[in-house]
Amino acid sequence: MDIIYGNLVDVVEMNPQNWTEHIVVIHNANCQCRMGAGAAKAIARAWPEVEIADQMTARGDREKLSHWSMATVEIDEQYTISVHNLYCQYRYGPAHEQHFDYDAFRIACQRLADYYKGMNVRFVFPLIGTGHAGGRWSRIRDTLLEELKGFPMTLVKLPPKTH
Repeated sequence: MDIIYGNLVDVVEMNPQNWTEHIVVIHNANCQCRMGAGAAKAIARAWPEVEIADQMTARGDREKLSHWSMATVEIDEQYTISVHNLYCQYRYGPAHEQHFDYDAFRIACQRLADYYKGMNVRFVFPLIGTGHAGGRWSRIRDTLLEELKGFPMTLVKLPPKTH
């Protein structure tokens, strides 16, 4: 797993690594059709079609857990990416509470691996589920490494704040 420091949207749009694979952005989404915080908010603002894909799902449907909605985003005339809203959190609320569903995440990753099997893709993601969802990165990282092994992956972390 590669690590790049920066803003997820900027990194994907500028492609400083000159990735040759098809870029698949994955991030955590709640089942309430709310993309109002964290990486989801930045993604929704930059790529409205991703929020539209989320809004087209049933609000509050627990059956969405471990599934995804997806949008294709055109970055420029010759560069498109796929963005998956992984439903691994039923509700949202205070960041000090855990809302992240590890089992749903594992199943979603297994489904992604099956969906993209044999394809030349790179998964790019923020610290999935660690912000307002309250998940532990070490556990989430281990799931990514187990379930998406064989695929190139890039974690995009915000740079450390300096005071």
